[in-house]
Amino acid sequence: IRSCEHSGFIKIHSGLNKNKLINLGMDSREMNRLLDDDMYIDQNKFRSWMESIVTKTILNLLEIKDNRYLLKINNNEYIIRIIKSGPAFTFEVEFMNGKTINIDLVPVLEFSKDVPNMHNLSEFKTFQKQNWFAVPKPVTQVGRKCICWRTCFYEQEKEILSKNGQIKQIIRLVKKLRDTRNWKNIASYYIETIALHLLQDEPNFGKRSCTLSFMQMLCYMQKTLINRCLYYYWNNRFNLLDKLHFEEVKNISNKLGKIIKTINESIENNPYIIAFHILNTEEYKQFLEWLNKQPSEIENNEYSRCILF
Repeated sequence: IRSCEHSGFIKIHSGLNKNKLINLGMDSREMNRLLDDDMYIDQNKFRSWMESIVTKTILNLLEIKDNRYLLKINNNEYIIRIIKSGPAFTFEVEFMNGKTINIDLVPVLEFSKDVPNMHNLSEFKTFQKQNWFAVPKPVTQVGRKCICWRTCFYEQEKEILSKNGQIKQIIRLVKKLRDTRNWKNIASYYIETIALHLLQDEPNFGKRSCTLSFMQMLCYMQKTLINRCLYYYWNNRFNLLDKLHFEEVKNISNKLGKIIKTINESIENNPYIIAFHILNTEEYKQFLEWLNKQPSEIENNEYSRCILF
């Protein structure tokens, strides 16, 4: 593992000698296809290689139409469609009952040592799992970006956020608000990173009522957007919001501020004001219909309910 000029990224050297590699046979030639001239693993070549594997696999299935394929497992049938976004592949899986789920597949390289320099290295050493990942995520800056890999500490972040189960619930609610408001530029990882920083600044985050913790998260998120600064949790020189345009961040920040203001002003008289903002129009309509049902109807209803206290 070698350091990279881009904060939050590393380079991966194969440890091979190009002159010797030529004489090592078929396996070496396959390996050489993933390397650049200086024997670093090229993320573009790696992504292309992974894409070819996924494509070959999916093409073995029966195509129905419009790039949708039929998968049969134990007398069950599933319709699969693949959507590619950056380094990830999203499998859109439709069940026999018509329900659909999305499964994200992100190709990574896993390492168990040579932890790169990071801001929270002392904290990292306390985690149960010490493995970390290198993700072939493109660098936005110029230079030899094809050999720069984004560091990923998914297992460690999951351990931090799972210490209080309520935090994960709050993150899901904020993501739902994001989706309802169509704030496409606010990536899920941004929301999770905001929660990590908030927990670091406020150790009691998530230990109060869900409503108070949710509002605390929204206020912290708005502050982050106003400052247009969200540092990568593991490297405080890498601002995740750098690539977002000023106007779009300002626009989302203003809308979020109005939502916070409306909730604070209305929640005493309208206990469902948070649901009003989180749910889309149709979902909120169904929610109100559900509330108006008789208790006996609710007990027999198969739908689950999420309530903020």
